[in-house]
Amino acid sequence: MLYSTVHDAVMTSEELNNDLEAIRQWAYQWKMEFNPDPTKQAYEVISSQKESSPIHPPLFFNNNEVSKATEQTHLGLILDSKLTFVNHITEKIKVARKSISLIKHFSKYLPLKTLDQMYKLHVRPNFDYCEVIYHVPALVSH
Repeated sequence: MLYSTVHDAVMTSEELNNDLEAIRQWAYQWKMEFNPDPTKQAYEVISSQKESSPIHPPLFFNNNEVSKATEQTHLGLILDSKLTFVNHITEKIKVARKSISLIKHFSKYLPLKTLDQMYKLHVRPNFDYCEVIYHVPALVSH
C-alpha cells in the first residue's frame, strides 16, 4: 500500500508513479511479478474530507492504469474514500452478531467456560483487529 498526502495533485501523481515504477523495476530485478492476473489489478482510493477534491491524474502500474475505487479492503480493513470506516464497522458488527447468536443458541447446552472460549475465538477478534478505528465517531445505527 502506498500513501501520500496531496498538496499538489500533479506533483503527487508524478511521485506516486515514480514509486510504482521503482517497485516494478525492483520486482523485475528479483524475478517477481505483481498483479499477473488482470482481474486482480491495483486500486486507488483517494481519501479526502474536502467537499470537492481536485482532479487527480491517473496512476500506472505495470503499464496498466490503476483503477479508482470508493473503497478497498486491505488486510481485512475496509478503507473508504472519506475514512469514516462505517462499512468496516458495519461488517464487523454483522459477523459478530452471527457468532453471538450461535453462542446464545448453544448457551443452553454448553458450560460457561466453553461459551467464553467461543466468544474469545469468534467474536472478540472482530473488534480487536484495527481497534483504533472504533474511536472514530461512527455513523453506524444499530
